[in-house]
Amino acid sequence: MIRLIKRLNLISVTLIVLLVLLIALAFLNWKISLKRNSLKKELQSLNQKVQSLEERSDSLKKQMSQKDLLAYLERLAREDLGLRKEGERVAAFPIEAIDATNTNINNINNDKVFKKQSLWEIIFGH
Repeated sequence: MIRLIKRLNLISVTLIVLLVLLIALAFLNWKISLKRNSLKKELQSLNQKVQSLEERSDSLKKQMSQKDLLAYLERLAREDLGLRKEGERVAAFPIEAIDATNTNINNINNDKVFKKQSLWEIIFGH
């Protein structure tokens, strides 16, 4: 009889321990489920932000390309067609004068590069 009581007590304790473990596992599963749902919502929010930022990036790229196109068209209008903005003055130089100036600059640069000169010679030209 005592053996039977001990055995019933052992079974009762075992069942209580299993019941406590089952309740603990259910509780942990519930907490994990809540965390998973929270992370899913956060992921959706971040994906929406990424999509919004990508759309903004595309919009800004289009604006930049339009500004580049406008600047290119403006440069073409100025250089090829001789157009100007209102209130702007255009200075024109004969091509020969530009070529002569470039030749003089190149000669000066070549003299400085290939001839060793003292600082006195460079400043005063002696």
